[in-house]
Amino acid sequence: MCATWCPSSEGYRPRKELAFYASVQALGTESRVRFIRVTRSEQWEQRLAIHQEDRANSDGYDADPESWCELIRRKCETGVKESYLIEYRGEICGSIGAMPMGGLLRLKNIIIRPAFRRRGLGIEAVRELANLAHAKQLQAVGVFGIEGEGGADLYASAGFSTIGYQTEWCKPITPGVTR
Repeated sequence: MCATWCPSSEGYRPRKELAFYASVQALGTESRVRFIRVTRSEQWEQRLAIHQEDRANSDGYDADPESWCELIRRKCETGVKESYLIEYRGEICGSIGAMPMGGLLRLKNIIIRPAFRRRGLGIEAVRELANLAHAKQLQAVGVFGIEGEGGADLYASAGFSTIGYQTEWCKPITPGVTR
């Protein structure tokens, strides 16, 4: 029982976010995918379609795809974040985000479309992100992944080391409700 305000009493639940780190060299730079930077409205529509195929994979949240993509688009408009479509053999197989932070490139919001999963394309996208980091003269890639979920397994398989963790308190968002 909490003596003061308690997140769990407000419907929040804790999630352990593992912090992953890898040097560009450790990730490798040969990739079977390429990135297409999302800048035009039709590209944002493609990104939205990816999230509509699998709502539960919007960065680990069961989020409304339209609202989630709008949030990402606004972050990109500020210049803080970049969004990319992932192309494999001429088809859009997913999307990924990137944020330069100090000497590393932070991976954000990777999602592979259900029809393209189990082909190693998540690892290929991580390698292409290492290429992007190298092009930006950054030495490393960092990412957070939820313990026990697919992203954490992907990052470990791709060659990242776990360097720490943080606890995130979250709860489902109810559209139209503000506090």
